Amino acid sequence: MLSTMIFGQLEEAKNQYENRLQTQPKPYLLNDEEILTPKIGVDLNRSQLQLQELSKVITNILSLAYELKSGTIEKAMKKK
Repeated sequence: MLSTMIFGQLEEAKNQYENRLQTQPKPYLLNDEEILTPKIGVDLNRSQLQLQELSKVITNILSLAYELKSGTIEKAMKKK
């Protein structure tokens, strides 16, 4: 589930980048709001901070999963 969400966000970011690249030779096709309004800048900064936090949380999830894997129901049943 988490990887699907991250994959979707990554694909959307790649699409946005591709769209901007296509307009690079023709910036007159865009208006100021499509480029970088102060709100978009704030949103991007917030997103970067959230991605950093997400990276830390994912690292913690992986560490915890590694720790817990020896005590799963399957492992407990094999011991009997």
